[in-house]
Amino acid sequence: MKKTYLFLMILASILFFSSCTKEIIEDSSVKVTTGGYGYISTDMTECYATIEAKSSKSVLQRGICYGSRPMPALENEGYIYDEGYTYVTKNGQGSGEFTAILKGLPDNCKVYYRAYAKTKKGVVYGEDKELYIGGNPSGTLSWNTCTWTHPNYADVKSTYSRDYSYQTVYSDQRGFVYSEDPDFNSFERLVVGWDYVYGNTTFNGTITDLDPNKTYYVKSFILYNGMALYSSTKELHYGY
Repeated sequence: MKKTYLFLMILASILFFSSCTKEIIEDSSVKVTTGGYGYISTDMTECYATIEAKSSKSVLQRGICYGSRPMPALENEGYIYDEGYTYVTKNGQGSGEFTAILKGLPDNCKVYYRAYAKTKKGVVYGEDKELYIGGNPSGTLSWNTCTWTHPNYADVKSTYSRDYSYQTVYSDQRGFVYSEDPDFNSFERLVVGWDYVYGNTTFNGTITDLDPNKTYYVKSFILYNGMALYSSTKELHYGY
């Protein structure tokens, strides 16, 4: 009985470790490159990656693993513990360049991230990189207008209000992001300029090339001090 029990324990250990190590492989047919990052926010931070493969169909899933510890991995997806967290984006299949949106990030902390490509053999990872999330920009963004005014475009207008009206802030960019996905896992960005913000400022733009048969979701944004501030989401329907 003891021998049988010991054998089963050894077998279970072998299966467990083999399933874990299978996730990190060397595959000469797939190359994963972890790119840089763009707009930083605790709400939505953009990271870039490239997958090269001899056969695009061999890449069954791609995305970015990110967390509070180095070398975040797929097997730790959704694992939140006392000293950190690990999350995973899923950005489709196949080779090519893609942008992943990192969400749910705490402020004033370092984030580790690396791209991955999942194949039948396992998971190939890119270089482990890091970025720093600063404090959220102060102030608020409110909506003035988000209206579909033509079969193929919509007019949007938003107001940025500083917490302290006497403080002047130079905004690097301001504008709008829009998507067919209400979760903004991918989106387009419309930049409408920059400004010195003293108190409140209003800005507007026109979103073009819209499909009247679809619903879009829109946020306004302002970028300063390396951090992006986003507004609440507006739902945009055809209503010309």
